[in-house]
Amino acid sequence: MSIRVLLVCREGIARQKYLDACKGLEVSIDIASTYQELLDSTINNPYNGIMIDVPTKLKALSMDKESASNIFNLFPTLQLIYNEESGQIRTISSGQSNSIETFKEFITKRCNSTKARTIRSERRKAVVFNVILSKCNEVRHEDDEKTVIMNISRRGCFIFSNHKWETGSDAWFIIKELTDQTPIRGQVRWRIGWGQKMSVPGIGIQFIDISDSQSKEICDIGRL
Repeated sequence: MSIRVLLVCREGIARQKYLDACKGLEVSIDIASTYQELLDSTINNPYNGIMIDVPTKLKALSMDKESASNIFNLFPTLQLIYNEESGQIRTISSGQSNSIETFKEFITKRCNSTKARTIRSERRKAVVFNVILSKCNEVRHEDDEKTVIMNISRRGCFIFSNHKWETGSDAWFIIKELTDQTPIRGQVRWRIGWGQKMSVPGIGIQFIDISDSQSKEICDIGRL
């Protein structure tokens, strides 16, 4: 099994020391230095575990401590402390025992025995909005797909569609129930084709360009 781990650490000597300590181990390591990077990485990429630099956890993530902790609770987590004076790294396994655990033990045992996973960006709520959906930024009411949003969150939505869409492509849409009819730009994060999975065909959208007023009105109508 290919092991993928997220290292949460600000840029600096400690980060490099942690990466050096993992050399020779069969693991792919991504890096996040802020809560937003942590959130984006765990939403978009599957991980077997997370390694977290304690000073980063205390400072860079302090404004989102509760949310960050909720993410850490979903993955095997190894806390790291680098001592600049001694050049030593202290590793602590997060859990009930908070026991000392080496990089090798963490990666080859705990991460290797854990199936890689992502997290849901936010809980989506089943709310129907009428939309005009387009593959270009000039949404034309007569030419584009008239469809509906099936569920929605603060960060994205699922739109029913029978058209062919590519993952990673942009989509523009107007939500008819909103006061502001400016097209919203989203990115296709995943799609379900017709006849697949015995599910409704459509596209999972992450909001890219959406006004504050549109976002607020969506939350108010959907009670998000």
